[in-house]
Amino acid sequence: MTAATPRREVLREGNEQAAAGLGERLRQVRMDRRLSQEDLAARAGLGPGTVARIEGGHQSPRVSTVVRLANVLEIPVRQLIDPRECGCALLTGPRQPVGTERAQSG
Repeated sequence: MTAATPRREVLREGNEQAAAGLGERLRQVRMDRRLSQEDLAARAGLGPGTVARIEGGHQSPRVSTVVRLANVLEIPVRQLIDPRECGCALLTGPRQPVGTERAQSG
């Protein structure tokens, strides 16, 4: 984070990346299970467009929604939330505690 980048903007970008990653993992598992977005939504008790928005990274689901999706897909919640649990190569760098900044060289 630079002095010119407001903290709120950095957090928003991080949330968008997390939503996109979760959506990609959801899509992968759903397709592995040969379910349509509509079938998954109906089984989880969600609206028909909700799964599409989550998979597209346009909606950050509530924890309760992630739990319902994981239950329908018969997977642990952490498989949707944590990229290291799904076998995906979606991590972009080392994990850091929230609120810390990477040291800049130079």
